[in-house]
Amino acid sequence: MDGKFALKKDLDGLSLIKKVTKAYIDASQNNRLSLYYFFEDSVKRRQNEDCIWSREGCFTWSQANERVNQYAQWFLSQGVQPNGLVSFYKTNSPDFIFAWLGLWAIGAAPAMINYNLAGKALIHCLKVAGSGLLLVDQDPDLVARIEEVRTEIEGPLGMKIHILDAGAKDAIRSLTPERPDDLYREKVKGNSPMCIFYTR
Repeated sequence: MDGKFALKKDLDGLSLIKKVTKAYIDASQNNRLSLYYFFEDSVKRRQNEDCIWSREGCFTWSQANERVNQYAQWFLSQGVQPNGLVSFYKTNSPDFIFAWLGLWAIGAAPAMINYNLAGKALIHCLKVAGSGLLLVDQDPDLVARIEEVRTEIEGPLGMKIHILDAGAKDAIRSLTPERPDDLYREKVKGNSPMCIFYTR
């Protein structure tokens, strides 16, 4: 019967749904719906295990946690508020993940802009996102596309642009990796965005 109807697979699926539902209810009742708490729980369990591997090197869970909290402190210094959005014009890298989790740490989220966009399409997506801060990778092509429309981004859209070059990363890494207080995540609810994608 199981071979024909895959009953075990269905039962396993129902069991997983039940577990996830219980975890959601528990997190909601304890006001811990921010996904930052799930990351933090993994840090506590796996401190010195590998968390992120890249061409730039490997990061343990503890090292990742430090970088995440440094980004969180930097975002706070830039005026990012809980429930706020920060636009990402970034390629894949460990800093992409650290910045994303750093936003979750303060109850905010990234608006991920397709880094191939340029000109009017780029401006349109940034306008729809409505964030006040734009984080840009130091890749020369990305920087060039941003520079072409910088006056529109900073003027009518009123966005602050930060190029994540070596100096900017060093400044972030010099910050104390202090864990943001739970109060920053109190407003995170089940319908709060964990991220928003703009792919046009």
